[in-house]
Amino acid sequence: MQCEKIEVPMRDGEYIPLLMVYDSRTYTASEQENNWIFFTNGFDSTKTDLVFQPSRLSLTQRGIVCAFPMLRGK
Repeated sequence: MQCEKIEVPMRDGEYIPLLMVYDSRTYTASEQENNWIFFTNGFDSTKTDLVFQPSRLSLTQRGIVCAFPMLRGK
Protein backbone atom coordinates (compact mmCIF):
# COMPACT_ATOMS: atom_id res chain seq x y z
CA MET A 1 0.00 0.00 0.00
CA GLN A 2 1.25 3.48 -0.86
CA CYS A 3 0.32 6.91 0.50
CA GLU A 4 0.91 10.09 -1.42
CA LYS A 5 0.01 13.73 -0.85
CA ILE A 6 -1.00 15.59 -4.00
CA GLU A 7 -2.56 18.96 -4.85
CA VAL A 8 -5.79 18.87 -6.85
CA PRO A 9 -7.02 21.93 -8.80
CA MET A 10 -10.58 23.07 -8.13
CA ARG A 11 -12.90 24.92 -10.54
CA ASP A 12 -12.16 28.26 -8.86
CA GLY A 13 -8.42 27.88 -9.50
CA GLU A 14 -7.51 27.02 -5.90
CA TYR A 15 -5.66 23.82 -5.03
CA ILE A 16 -6.73 21.38 -2.32
CA PRO A 17 -4.20 19.04 -0.64
CA LEU A 18 -5.37 15.45 -0.92
CA LEU A 19 -4.02 12.27 0.68
CA MET A 20 -4.35 9.31 -1.67
CA VAL A 21 -3.94 5.69 -0.59
CA TYR A 22 -3.56 2.98 -3.20
CA ASP A 23 -2.05 -0.41 -3.93
CA SER A 24 1.02 0.09 -6.13
CA ARG A 25 0.37 -3.28 -7.79
CA THR A 26 -2.99 -2.17 -9.17
CA TYR A 27 -2.72 1.64 -9.46
CA THR A 28 -2.07 2.91 -12.99
CA ALA A 29 -1.36 6.63 -12.75
CA SER A 30 -0.45 7.02 -16.40
CA GLU A 31 -3.61 5.35 -17.67
CA GLN A 32 -5.98 7.15 -15.25
CA GLU A 33 -8.34 4.17 -15.26
CA ASN A 34 -8.61 3.65 -11.51
CA ASN A 35 -11.78 4.51 -9.64
CA TRP A 36 -11.47 6.95 -6.75
CA ILE A 37 -13.50 7.14 -3.55
CA PHE A 38 -13.40 10.41 -1.62
CA PHE A 39 -13.81 10.05 2.14
CA THR A 40 -15.01 13.27 3.72
CA ASN A 41 -17.50 14.50 6.26
CA GLY A 42 -17.57 17.94 4.66
CA PHE A 43 -17.49 20.77 7.17
CA ASP A 44 -17.47 18.28 10.06
CA SER A 45 -14.25 16.47 8.98
CA THR A 46 -11.69 15.91 11.71
CA LYS A 47 -8.22 14.37 12.02
CA THR A 48 -9.78 11.11 13.15
CA ASP A 49 -11.23 10.70 9.63
CA LEU A 50 -7.67 9.83 8.55
CA VAL A 51 -7.13 6.92 10.95
CA PHE A 52 -6.20 3.58 9.44
CA GLN A 53 -9.20 1.34 8.75
CA PRO A 54 -8.43 -2.23 7.63
CA SER A 55 -11.71 -2.40 5.68
CA ARG A 56 -10.25 0.05 3.16
CA LEU A 57 -7.43 -2.38 2.30
CA SER A 58 -9.79 -4.52 0.25
CA LEU A 59 -10.75 -1.43 -1.77
CA THR A 60 -7.15 -0.64 -2.66
CA GLN A 61 -6.47 -4.27 -3.58
CA ARG A 62 -9.22 -3.98 -6.18
CA GLY A 63 -7.53 -0.99 -7.81
CA ILE A 64 -9.57 1.74 -6.10
CA VAL A 65 -7.81 4.87 -4.87
CA CYS A 66 -8.99 6.06 -1.45
CA ALA A 67 -8.72 9.84 -1.25
CA PHE A 68 -8.93 12.09 1.81
CA PRO A 69 -9.13 15.91 1.48
CA MET A 70 -6.74 17.52 3.97
CA LEU A 71 -8.95 20.57 4.57
CA ARG A 72 -11.24 20.77 7.56
CA GLY A 73 -14.00 23.16 8.53
CA LYS A 74 -13.13 26.67 9.64
